[in-house]
Amino acid sequence: MARAWIVDRWVRAAVDADGAPQDPKTKDHGKGSRWRVDWYEQQPNGTRRLKARSFRTKVLAEEFRTKVEHDIRSGTYRPLHEGKRTLGDVVDLWLASNRDTKPSTRHAYENDIRVWIKPQWQGRAISSVTRQDVETWISALLDGTAPRAYAIEFEGERAPLGAARIRRVYSILTASLAYALVHEWIPSNPARGIKLPKPESVEQVFLSIVELEALADAADRPSDRAMVHFLGYVGARIGEAAALRVADLDLEARRARIRATVTVDAKGKATIGSPKPGASRAVPLPTFLADELGTLVVNRTPDDWVFRTTRGARVDPHNWRSRQWADAVEGAGLGELGLTPHKLRHTAASLAIASGADVKVVQTMLGHADASETLNTYGHLFPDRLDEVSKRLEKARKKALRPKPS
Repeated sequence: MARAWIVDRWVRAAVDADGAPQDPKTKDHGKGSRWRVDWYEQQPNGTRRLKARSFRTKVLAEEFRTKVEHDIRSGTYRPLHEGKRTLGDVVDLWLASNRDTKPSTRHAYENDIRVWIKPQWQGRAISSVTRQDVETWISALLDGTAPRAYAIEFEGERAPLGAARIRRVYSILTASLAYALVHEWIPSNPARGIKLPKPESVEQVFLSIVELEALADAADRPSDRAMVHFLGYVGARIGEAAALRVADLDLEARRARIRATVTVDAKGKATIGSPKPGASRAVPLPTFLADELGTLVVNRTPDDWVFRTTRGARVDPHNWRSRQWADAVEGAGLGELGLTPHKLRHTAASLAIASGADVKVVQTMLGHADASETLNTYGHLFPDRLDEVSKRLEKARKKALRPKPS
């Protein structure tokens, strides 16, 4: 028995069930779409419901019937109403399902969805999205022609989206389609496995101690000078430095406890959150830096911020970078290096490694999730100790095989 069949809405049988002649034209003759595909759709309760869809041409009806029969036979059939869900709605459902997402990450997701994903996919039925559609969209993001919620001008034209940002936006799209696949609203994920542009490698800037000190000397205030030292010798992120309180300092032990960071909440407002990767860590302070911080926090309460504005408020990382940092970089003559406060982490890592720190020490200092991240980023800075290892093995072997005195 056919799983789906075609009905001519304009023509009925020449005779009725009793064999009596009848007018072959139906009351709908010449009205609307002529060809209709009928099929039975299995319901969750085990019953079957008759479904129908009309087409203007018989060719389109035959193509649809073939697809329905194939999907039913292969087990990939999905109810039509599920496939009519819009991708914009599915993205919202996916985002709502991520209840454990950090507020700052959720804010970034919401921004990407509003600016990049919904302008392209808001009203698009998920069943109609093809792999080629997604590939075309990725190319449009790359060349700057994709629709967006606001226009970014670049030399008179819309700016292309960077490879790293494209990967983040794509990850939201493919995760949303994966969510639809899990709920059996679509038979497959058309965005899965698409080749993406490779992000350009971020240039690592390693300052010498002389350059780092020149940068600190170019800072206007003692607090800004100490902050440059803290970023460049400890390797803290700027948000972590801005969230540092006096109680986090153990100057006798020359340690600072990184317990918080300045981040953004779900509404995009600055707030205090957990540092990456979520756990606090202790970082070492060189003696000179411990002394400098000790002078800076004299007569302050444990709850006071270590690095403050002239009015005693917490430093805003964005404002500090655009004002104090930018002036210090120019004043030190380092403007051509593309320095950012975050890139001082590279300097801190390189100075620590040159001083003999092993990979676990550097991992702890920088707050990396695991040692592999540290090695992938700074492995080339660690000295080649192969000869040292082979010499020690040779010495150990000779000692073990040395004849024992009789």
